[in-house]
Order: sequence, then structure tokens, then C-alpha cells
Amino acid sequence: MPKFDGVSATSLIRQFDHMTPIISMTSNSKPSEIMTYYHSGMNDILSKPFTKEGLLEMLEVCVYVSPFLFLLGLTMMTAMHVL
Repeated sequence: MPKFDGVSATSLIRQFDHMTPIISMTSNSKPSEIMTYYHSGMNDILSKPFTKEGLLEMLEVCVYVSPFLFLLGLTMMTAMHVL
């Protein structure tokens, strides 16, 4: 993206849209970087290289689980700690 990185774009999107799933596809796997992605409002992180099965599983979670978490007022990050 010419003017925004993924974290900046996600933070901007989350100011007006909390429902659309946002998944980071990254080769950065340091815990501090992953926490930055979650704190910006991303729903999940798909580390590169990834498999077709891993991508499909991630999409299923976002489509079927994320809307229920939203209704409960949870994010994927908080749900991992609460549930």
C-alpha cells in the first residue's frame, strides 16, 4: 500500500468498521510484532509461508466465529485468553 502499512490501515478501518475480518499475512512472527497486529484491530495472523488448508481454516474462523465474538464484545485476542 503506497501510504499505509497493514497496521495503519487496520487502525483506520477499525475507527468506523468493527465487523469486517482483517487477517495479516506476514513473515513477521516475533511475539511483539504479532501483538502489534492484534492491538491494531486485526482478527488474526496468517504466517508465511502458509498452506491452502491453513488459509481455509483461518477464513472459516473469521466467517463463522468472529461475528459471535463481536456480539459478545470480544476480539480474537481477548477470546483466546477468556475462552
